Amino acid sequence: MHTLDLTNSELLVWSEVEGESLPPRSRHSCVVVKHFLVVFGGLNHRARYDDVWIYDTKKNVWHELKCGGGAEDRPSPRAHHTATIVGNQMFVFGGYSGHGKSSNELFVLDFGTFFEEMETPDDVDTPKPATWSKPVLNGNGPSPRFDHGASWFPNKFVVLGGRDNMAMFNDTHFLDLDTMTWVEEGTSAPSPYTMEISNHQLSAIESVPKYKMFCLTGKKGQNEYMNHVDVMDCGTLVWNTPQAIGSPPVVREDTAMAYDPKTCKVILFGGWSNRWLGDVW
Repeated sequence: MHTLDLTNSELLVWSEVEGESLPPRSRHSCVVVKHFLVVFGGLNHRARYDDVWIYDTKKNVWHELKCGGGAEDRPSPRAHHTATIVGNQMFVFGGYSGHGKSSNELFVLDFGTFFEEMETPDDVDTPKPATWSKPVLNGNGPSPRFDHGASWFPNKFVVLGGRDNMAMFNDTHFLDLDTMTWVEEGTSAPSPYTMEISNHQLSAIESVPKYKMFCLTGKKGQNEYMNHVDVMDCGTLVWNTPQAIGSPPVVREDTAMAYDPKTCKVILFGGWSNRWLGDVW
């Protein structure tokens, strides 16, 4: 694992993290909670994982998180899924489990008091274990898929695009988190995206007066890679393509994206464009 120091935006410095790490994998998910990284699932050759690992960026230590929940409440081993932080929970949606099996299931991991115990253990009077659950959802929702995008803005969980073994998708789905209902009609129902797309990056970023949801890079069609930037206003639900200044990155899919709230910058790293890339934008 490597870290990129963003302290000086004019001189970004990479460094390798030493010490023990989790078992090697790809096509996993990784999300940020406070100063912790949370990794779920992934693929190593033909082996798929359903484990959860936590990396403490201050102590440089990995922890395997042992989670409660019944067998039917836990996601099966998978890769190509998405993980999205919603409050103190992680929403894991979709993915591919091998043998032609893709998923449209939603699993929720409630972290309980894990992070509080890691930071200030003396302040936790009643420890609560991390626990998986599989909520009951209303409505039809997305079809089984993987390589999709997912995000969150207030009261809504979003799934956009992706593919299965036969086709790519351009549909967009909102899950109302108050009623756990897929929004399928009415003025708050989302319109399809402008193209069929997979392996893209989707992230809703807090803005004024409403969140803005960014869709960047990805692949449409059989082998047409993208370097576009589309932005949806989460109030009007209208997409637009702002004019980006400067030369864009080379077209790509499978890039990594992060948002730095201190500088209000979206950061892209690497990806695939008929070769693996290692650049930073």
